[in-house]
Amino acid sequence: MDNETQQALLVGASQMIASGDITLVLVDANGQITAQEGALANPNNMLKQVADALPFLAGLEDQMAAVAKGTAPSLCLPRLALVQPGENGPVTTLHLFARGRGRLGIVLQDISGLVHLERQVLQQRNELALAQGAMERATREAIAANSAKSEFLMRLSQELRTPLNAILGFTDLLTSSSTDPVSEEQRGFLDDIAHSGRQVLAMVDDLLDLSRVESGRLPIERQLIDLQLLAREVEELMEPSAHAQGIGYSTAVADSIQFTGDPRLCRQILINLVRNAIKATQPGGAVRVSAELTPDWLEILVEDTGVGMTQEEARLALAAFGPMRVGAGLGSGLGLPLTVRFVE
Repeated sequence: MDNETQQALLVGASQMIASGDITLVLVDANGQITAQEGALANPNNMLKQVADALPFLAGLEDQMAAVAKGTAPSLCLPRLALVQPGENGPVTTLHLFARGRGRLGIVLQDISGLVHLERQVLQQRNELALAQGAMERATREAIAANSAKSEFLMRLSQELRTPLNAILGFTDLLTSSSTDPVSEEQRGFLDDIAHSGRQVLAMVDDLLDLSRVESGRLPIERQLIDLQLLAREVEELMEPSAHAQGIGYSTAVADSIQFTGDPRLCRQILINLVRNAIKATQPGGAVRVSAELTPDWLEILVEDTGVGMTQEEARLALAAFGPMRVGAGLGSGLGLPLTVRFVE
């Protein structure tokens, strides 16, 4: 092979060789290495027989000779393991090509980095598949656990309602009995029992509603609702509690405002908001219910002059079974979380 041809081949591959992963080996018609350059080049291999210098080519002498003579097309042997055939050994692709009679070039490309990257991708893909499987199992278990919790709360609430209603019924009967009247002290005890019983019953109702919402069993009946009538109804129910604590209560809702919704749920939403506002307001403060019509929404506002909440306190207050703020008053702590779920 003349120097001009060798120089042309070397110059043509200079950029690839400079990258460090390409090695060019030139072989003459006798099978001897006459030139080499690149990361895999070995100065001791010069003028050696190519099969001796590169043992992995042993057995390919006839095919190389055919390529050199131009009687066979170029030969490509992909991913030959060089030096160390182990998992971490270098991996090289080999390509034989002819440049005319008696001219043979061998291109070696070290693809160890690519193979290593492929192994990493495969490992990460396997790890991702395992993680995804674990996540799916955890999701199924969480859904099952949440369903079991909702079912338990529903059954518990239903079982508690019966004895609580009996307690309240007998308390009312004893209080209103004309044949066997009770003393003032006994009446006070009965009032305490009735008050506590109604509180517990309200908690049980909240638990029952929450379990129904989470299990998707909460019935919704859509009807046309007069907002002013609804606000007045809630005012009649909640105003005595506000006044008993020295808190002003006012309603400012225009007439002729109607919307479609579930009357029971909308009433409970407003009661929960007003009850929470009263709890958060100090004596001498005020609670106000109003409404505003916008082009897209009907906004029902419950405002108070209480201490307010930080964003973190509001987040906790809207989470079912979250920690209750000190001084929040008695209750199940489910009023606001239920309100959010009812609105949703």
